[in-house]
Amino acid sequence: MAAEMVPLAELCEAAGVDGKRARARVRAAGMKKGKEGGWAWARGSAALAEAKRIIKGEASKEPAKKSTAKPKAAKKPATKKATPPKATPTSEGEHAQAA
Repeated sequence: MAAEMVPLAELCEAAGVDGKRARARVRAAGMKKGKEGGWAWARGSAALAEAKRIIKGEASKEPAKKSTAKPKAAKKPATKKATPPKATPTSEGEHAQAA
């Protein structure tokens, strides 16, 4: 017999928290979706109690897992390249007159 599951929506309603904010909180805490692909926990489980604390915004007992992703390199500021002045076409006669 499968355990009764408590969906995220039920926890959000009880805590008075928006679903989008609740999902962001559980992701940030390192929690994963269930095997069925949704945010739900077995009634009476330790994971459900932890999810309730996280959704309410209370600190978790365990520190959040650190990301193993490499930090992004800082972008260099864009610099404007100096362009040489454009040469204006002149006829040979104009050079001779100017000299």
